[in-house]
Amino acid sequence: MLHSKSTTPILLFLFSSLSSALAQGSSNSSNLPAPIVGCTDVSCPNDGWDSCTVADNTFVGVGLARIPDIPSAISGLSLVKGVNISESGDPDSSTHGADETRPYKSVYYLGAPSELDTSALSGCGVVFHDPPTRHFTEPKVNGSSVNVDTRAATGSCPDVIAQSCIDALTRQARGLDYDRAGSNSTGSSSPCSALERALRDNAPEECGDLTGAGDGLGEFSVVSLGDAEGVSAQRNSSSDCWPVLPKSDALLQFAEDTVRNNYTNEANLAEVYKITPVLTVFTSGSGNNSLVDETSAQLTCLKVVTTQNTDNAENATDTDGGDGAASLSTVNMLGVSAAVLGAVMFSLL
Repeated sequence: MLHSKSTTPILLFLFSSLSSALAQGSSNSSNLPAPIVGCTDVSCPNDGWDSCTVADNTFVGVGLARIPDIPSAISGLSLVKGVNISESGDPDSSTHGADETRPYKSVYYLGAPSELDTSALSGCGVVFHDPPTRHFTEPKVNGSSVNVDTRAATGSCPDVIAQSCIDALTRQARGLDYDRAGSNSTGSSSPCSALERALRDNAPEECGDLTGAGDGLGEFSVVSLGDAEGVSAQRNSSSDCWPVLPKSDALLQFAEDTVRNNYTNEANLAEVYKITPVLTVFTSGSGNNSLVDETSAQLTCLKVVTTQNTDNAENATDTDGGDGAASLSTVNMLGVSAAVLGAVMFSLL
């Protein structure tokens, strides 16, 4: 006698597996190939070195990262960092480029899905200007056991910041009463100024070494995300660079800062490729027009990522200037344009 077994469990298993695979594929379609991606992935113009112009800013590199653990109502938001190296300044040639007069300008953008009503975004951004002591894992060059490429290193905040600090920082940011601060009748306070005051006066103990050497949170700026300025197509009409994925996403500039350093190779690598933690807080409450029902906070780490010429490089340079480092200090860096500077940086690495 032949006995037949029910195929229902098998069919259910196959259907479940297929559904899961399709869902996973759909989820991954909006993911980036790495935690932070740069010009190679966002298709910057390339004439032998990376260059990306957004409105009035020309960058020698960019870094794009998704904001992690974000509410579903605002899913898909990204952060973008671009760094401009100015040829301005008044260097003293007798110091061989050691005088700290070269401006390094970092600009930060919010990348928003086209269907998101950015006019209803409310919240704050905290840009921590001092990098963590730890570094992302740096890929080896051509199988070398010594030479690494700082430019191509990528990662996320838990790779360089203690999880206890990340948890404490985001928990403190979520716990503030932003609605009360925003409705202050005296006008002496605002949600973002309340956040800044809390971080300066009562920074989490778990973050006492966020920037290394026991300096706590280090230098930081707090800005309103609601005041972020959109980059219109008209403002960017002279450029063919849009450093966000997908390309239909909007770009909104919310912060910038400029530091000065010297004209050496070490300074270029340290300033262009330093890691910048950014705390985003999206607020809710009856006092503001918000897209989220509950206040949320996330910590995202940004860094310019350059993967160009890695496979063909004979040497690469880390920020410590090891034995295999090619030095830009042997080149006259004084007064060169950003484009030429980019060419020199990448041809010697």
